[in-house]
Amino acid sequence: NDPHTSVNKEVAKKIAEEDFDKFWDYTNLSTLEERMKEKRVITSEFMCKEDEWIRAMYIRIDDDINGPFNKVAYTLQNITNERKREYQVYNAMTHLVYSLHIFDLENDTMERLIESDILKQIIGNEESAQKMSNIIIKATCKDEFLDMMLEFVDLSTVSKRMEGKTFLTCEFLGKYHGWTRMSFIPIEMKNNQVKKMLITTEIIDSEKNEIINLIYKSNTDELTRLYNRRKYEDDLIDYSELDGYEFEELVD
Repeated sequence: NDPHTSVNKEVAKKIAEEDFDKFWDYTNLSTLEERMKEKRVITSEFMCKEDEWIRAMYIRIDDDINGPFNKVAYTLQNITNERKREYQVYNAMTHLVYSLHIFDLENDTMERLIESDILKQIIGNEESAQKMSNIIIKATCKDEFLDMMLEFVDLSTVSKRMEGKTFLTCEFLGKYHGWTRMSFIPIEMKNNQVKKMLITTEIIDSEKNEIINLIYKSNTDELTRLYNRRKYEDDLIDYSELDGYEFEELVD
């Protein structure tokens, strides 16, 4: 009647205290059938006491995943080196980004890697990836960009929007740090569905202001500070493309 095998009991001795309950629940065979309902594979990762990581995986080997629950393969994999490489990349990014998270879309959870003090106060102890995204956008995004950004952080549409792309990015004007760029970078895909992705935000206010300044200079006469012919021609093109706008070419 013991729901845990002798193998899992031995492995449990090596699991770090903060991950022990998670491992014990994951390896509970009495709940496995329900957790694997309509699934071929379930997997999870756990931190060990010796600064090591393992990945546990249950694989259903019945022909019909909706039929009787008869046979399951169980594997344990040491992923310490893989995790070390990941964190080397993350540490290199700490000087480049404002925030860095890993989202698990399958379980709607997140791993918090880099956060500013402002974000820590805004998010609190929120664990849901989707709720966290909405909270951040509503708290930090200016009203004129709010609808656009709430649509961008809709995790239910990420896989569809990611088709044919290596990443997604969007820029908005924030309340605290001016112009900000948010990027979605997939790190685990399965059947064209994003399972895990990296979420980064960068403060690009100086970069954006420099671009705006260059555009202004290219469209303005230095002496009079009035718009030049280039701006005039660009505006004519823009206005001529508006629905219901009748454009008549002006002649000298």
